[in-house]
Amino acid sequence: MKSKEECPSMIVMSELEEIFLPSPKDLFVKIKEYRKAIEEFLKKLNKIFSFTYVNSNSMGSALKGAFEMIVINLYKYKFI
Repeated sequence: MKSKEECPSMIVMSELEEIFLPSPKDLFVKIKEYRKAIEEFLKKLNKIFSFTYVNSNSMGSALKGAFEMIVINLYKYKFI
């Protein structure tokens, strides 16, 4: 996010087996600085998906992708 008032964007992935991991510079932000924008985005999620009638979920793929992004960024920023 470029500014603290800007709404976070959402990444939608249709492929669940081989996850594409984007690596934009502004993917991770300081939560204390962007808390308001993050909270507003989380509140909007219910409305965004209110007309979705799909019963399944992709929690496993989402967790795998999140874990891989964290590991990539830990090495990138030399936290490991």
